[in-house]
This record gives sequence, C-alpha cells and structure tokens, in this order.
Amino acid sequence: MGFTPTPAFTDIFDEPIPNLEDLLKNIPSETCITFLAFINAELYVKSDDNNTQFKILGILLRRQEPVLRNKIIKKLTAKYKGVIFAKLYNLEFIHWELLNYRVFEASDGAAEADLNFLKAYLLIVERININYTDAIDKSIVNEDDDFFSIKTWPIIIEQIEVNHSIYPIPEMIKGMIFLNYLEHNSPYKEYVIQFLNKNGMKTGWDYVIGLSNLLESGWANLNEKEGSGFYKFFLNKSDRYEYLLESLSLNIHEYKERYKKSKQNFTGFKDKPLYKIGEEQYLVLNWNYITNKMYDGLLFDFYSNSGIKENEKFTKFEDLKKYISSNITEKYTFQRIVKYIFKSRYAKVLFDNGTSNFPDAYVRNGKYIYLFELKDTYISTDVINSYSYEKIKEHIDIKFNTKKKGIGQIVKQIKKLTEEPFEEKGYNELNLKTRNIVIYPIIVYTDKFFRVYGINNYLKKEFRRRIDQENLHQSFNGIRDLTFIDLTFFLDHLNVFSKIKLNDLIDYFHLELKKAEKRHFRNRSVESLWKENENFESIVIKKFNKDFDKDPNYIKEIITTFNLTDNLPKG
Repeated sequence: MGFTPTPAFTDIFDEPIPNLEDLLKNIPSETCITFLAFINAELYVKSDDNNTQFKILGILLRRQEPVLRNKIIKKLTAKYKGVIFAKLYNLEFIHWELLNYRVFEASDGAAEADLNFLKAYLLIVERININYTDAIDKSIVNEDDDFFSIKTWPIIIEQIEVNHSIYPIPEMIKGMIFLNYLEHNSPYKEYVIQFLNKNGMKTGWDYVIGLSNLLESGWANLNEKEGSGFYKFFLNKSDRYEYLLESLSLNIHEYKERYKKSKQNFTGFKDKPLYKIGEEQYLVLNWNYITNKMYDGLLFDFYSNSGIKENEKFTKFEDLKKYISSNITEKYTFQRIVKYIFKSRYAKVLFDNGTSNFPDAYVRNGKYIYLFELKDTYISTDVINSYSYEKIKEHIDIKFNTKKKGIGQIVKQIKKLTEEPFEEKGYNELNLKTRNIVIYPIIVYTDKFFRVYGINNYLKKEFRRRIDQENLHQSFNGIRDLTFIDLTFFLDHLNVFSKIKLNDLIDYFHLELKKAEKRHFRNRSVESLWKENENFESIVIKKFNKDFDKDPNYIKEIITTFNLTDNLPKG
C-alpha cells in the first residue's frame, strides 16, 4: 500500500478543460460501460502490472496518429510510471454514465471516440484528485498530531475496498458459517430456505459455490485457444444460475433515482455488481463486489429477500446484525478460532461469561496472558466519503477507544489482573507471580476498512498512553503493545497456528514497527513513514509467506472446525 501518482487531464493535454457531456455525447453509455468493465477485469487480475496499464492504453491509442500517440505515452512515462487506470476511477466513471445514460446508435469516428473516452477518463481522475487535494489542504497538522494519519486517512479509506482485491476463501467461509448456523442452529431456518429458493438454490453450499463459480470466471482468459490475453469481463446467461445472475443485475432507472445525489461509497454496485446487455450477457462492473456478496453483501441481501425483516425481532437491519455479531461472529466463529489457536492442553481458554469487564476471550498459557476484545462493527458510508480526518478519527475512537469499549475495556481488565486472574484459582494456587506475567492485548475487528495503515499505530499509542496514566507496567513482567487484527486473517491462515505461535507473530510485528520508526527518525523518507504505519497482516504475511501457503488439509480443517458438513457437496 502507498501513494502512486496518477495523471489527470491537465497533466497530459495542453488544452482547455472540456466537460464530460461534450466529450461523450457521441458515445453510447453502454459502449463506455462495456469498456470500463473490460478495464476492471484486467485490473482485477493484474492491477499493479505496468504491462496491463499499457495494454489498456494501447487499445485506446491504437487508432491515433503516431505523433499524438507518442506524445501522450511520453508524458505518461516521464512522470507517472505508466499508472493510469484504477478500479476506483472505473466505478466513478460508471456511476457518472448511469446518471447520464445515453441510448443511440454509435456513429462513425472510432479514433475520435477512443480519444474522447481517454480524455473523459482523465477528467474523472482530475475530479477525484481535486477532492483528495482539498482534503489534504484542509487537514491542519499540529506539532503533537500524527502527520501520517491526518494526511492519508481521508484518501486511503475510500480506496481500501475498491482498489485492493478481496481474497474469496475467507468470505466463502464466513458466508457458509452464517447460512449454516441460521439453518441448523437457530429458530430461523425457514428464512434461509426462502432466501435460497429465491436464488434458485437448494442449500447454502449451492449458493456460496455458485458465487465462487461466477468469480472463477474472472480469472479465465476470454479466448484461451487463440491466446487473446484478455480477461473475462462478462458472464454468459446460465440456466443453472439464472436467478442468481438476475438478482445481481442493476436496474438503470432504480439506480438513477436512488443514487442521483450521492454514490454512497458505491453501495449501488455492491448491491448489484452486474449490468445486463441484451438477453445473454452480464457485464461485471467490479469483480470484488461479487466476492463481497459471499458475506457482507449476503447479510444485506438476506435481510431484504428472506422475509426475516417481517419478524418482529428484526424490524431493522441493525437488529439482524446485532444477532449475528453476538451469536455467530463472537460465540461461534471467534470462539472456535481461539480454541483452535490455543488447543494445547496447557492453555486455559475462557470466554465472556457475562460478568463485568470479562474479556471476549481470556487465554493463559503459562506466564503469557492474552486479552481479546472482538468488535464486529461497520464503518459508516458517511465517514468513508467524508474526506475528513476528524470524522474518521472520531469514528475509530467511538468504536475502539472509549472508557467502555476497546482500549478502555482492556485497561480495566489489566487493572484486575494486578490483583487476580480471570480464572477460578488465584495466583497462589496457580503458582504464578504477577511480576512474571506477560500480557498480550488484542482487538479483533471485522470490517475491511479498518485495515487502513496507521490505525493500529494510532490505537497502540492511545493504549500506551492509558497504560502509562494508570502506571500498570510496574505490576507485570511486560505489557505488550496493543495489536489490531482482522478476524479474516485468522480464517485465512487458521491452519498455520499448528506450527507458529500467535505471540511470535505479534512480537515480530511490533519489532518491525520499532525498526521502521527508528529508520524514519533517521532518514525521514516517505517509504519509512509507510512502513512505520503498516498493519499487522501486511507485515507478518511478508515475513511468513511460505508458512502461510495453503496446505492440502486447509479446507478439511475449516469444515471440521466450524462444523460445516451439513449439506456438504459430495466429492
């Protein structure tokens, strides 16, 4: 993760800035959206590859006069390293096209249309970059403030979901756990059946595997026999997935009516990531959003289409989310993960029993104590689209840094540990002295937007400040820095904990942050500043990449750990 300079219209063309309506008035919207879907497919598979960037650019410039073509390429490569196209700009362009939809037969003049499309794309970039520049200029950095967070969060948070591919396996697991739990461990089985029937499916496995099969198409070449080298940007009509495809397809008129005032962090595309053309094909507007349908999108779809919102217990989506957070995310998924990680017979594992200040998970393995707080919470669309450091920081504090939530909870738990453990036996019975104890405080989050660089660093400093205020260090051998970990990380790498200890990963993470902090203090480089604010997942995966490679037993371990054998397809 980092900033990559992206050229805008005024960086490439020495002419007055036109308006989008004039540039695109002779190009049908369907033509533009089709090419944007093509671009997205290429970026989905190889977004960081310069060859991909120039392949797309080459298609747009292939009909231009050599002098103009070479001039554009020279300007792009001289300063911008050839990075032009990004999924965020694609979606912004598609959003504009849907709000300004044009239907007519395309006229002659393909060369002019290609050039105008490129100019329009760079105008979209210009508009977004202006928002980012304004956000940075408005952010005032005081001497004691965190420069990195103030200058980057307003820009990065909007891009974290769009420009970075979502790995499908953990989303499949979460989706399957959700459907399996409601069907086999809750009184709400009837709603699962209704939801599956509406999508032409018989079981939860059918639904998740159906989405997986659609997603797999994104990695298939459009014409492998001829070796075209283009990735698939559409799905063909399928009798097997007819209901599913239709349920994922947006309606232009409904979209215009609902999102004419705001894109709402592209909620419309998350809800309906397909665009039907003719009777046989569906353009994929963003492959990430099909992955999103495996869990986050599934929750919203389930609430809207299963009939559960007619139940008096779930009159709002928040009611269902609260039920999921407590019964599925915490008491089922999270607790089984913790039990798996600490399955040693020497580990004492306890979960929240409802008493005051009890951790969501308490683990003691010898002198090492782990305090887990799970926060299954979403960041609001208004915050994501605010371009405001103050609003983002306020939201983070509300979710993770109050006296009663997150850091405040863990500080109270550590204060209790100065007197007694969260176990039935006291320190004397356990033959344990507090001066030997090492504490690992951990907050586990579930929303991918909190992966933004700098959040762990900010919360770490806030936690350290609170610990110093309470003078708690002197009571223990060590209180490790706070670690902020995505629940998805554990799902994605569950089997690795049979050979690597969690505290080893945490220790390595904080050691690397301290090294980066020292390097930045010495050289004040942009690179060292980014490294100083990396998240847990990024650092440990780079170090232990080989250990994190999937082994043949991974899926079996997942199915067994979360008891997903019901309706499991044979073979």
